[in-house]
Amino acid sequence: MKKQQARRIIDIHSHALPFVDDGSVDVNASLAIIEEYRRQGVNSAILTPHYRGKFKLPVSEIKEEFKVFCDRVIKDCGEDIDLYLGQEIFAGADVNEVVEQGLALSLANSKYVLVEFDYALEEDISEKVYELSYRGYIPIVAHIERYVYADIDMAIAIKQAGGLIQVNANSVVGRDGKTFKKKVNQLLKLGLVDFVASDVHDGRVLSMEKAYKHIQKKFGEKVCEDVFYNNAKKIIEG
Repeated sequence: MKKQQARRIIDIHSHALPFVDDGSVDVNASLAIIEEYRRQGVNSAILTPHYRGKFKLPVSEIKEEFKVFCDRVIKDCGEDIDLYLGQEIFAGADVNEVVEQGLALSLANSKYVLVEFDYALEEDISEKVYELSYRGYIPIVAHIERYVYADIDMAIAIKQAGGLIQVNANSVVGRDGKTFKKKVNQLLKLGLVDFVASDVHDGRVLSMEKAYKHIQKKFGEKVCEDVFYNNAKKIIEG
């Protein structure tokens, strides 16, 4: 019998870093997320606190909190999960300046930037993606299924503008409702999804393992490997 290959999962969108946004209020809650990562086969994670609204801590403070947390993870959980730092940046009118001036962090010190948009106020996401791409960055549109105005045509336009697309694991498995699940399945079927990530916060169910099995069964091992590991590995490797 052929031995089943162990899951390889990198989470590129996580709010597990404590004290920096609405993701986790204390270290214990964050450590619980790390333990659940390990249980579900997540080997690496990029911690991506928000840059939006009231969550605009100086980069130096976020880096310090990250260092302290990584030391605690090694002490309490061991060294079998690799943690990296980035931010989820709200793509307001000043997003180009925010990124270029280093007011918010790219993913794992790379040219990849994770950007989110207004859920309901319609805008041309592909235009902002193009502007960032023109400046030499690789924009990843966070949880595209949540933007009610972002249809398949817009997803195609985002890709043509130099952007990549991330969907949430909870949406893949239907935890966020049938509408999001249907949209994500359409995007996966058309080959438009580059990353499946958790967007985990303390109190949210972590569905990476369940989403992995769903995509593996429905779309095949190659797609599964790409959206959970191969594409994310390119970020970490710069």
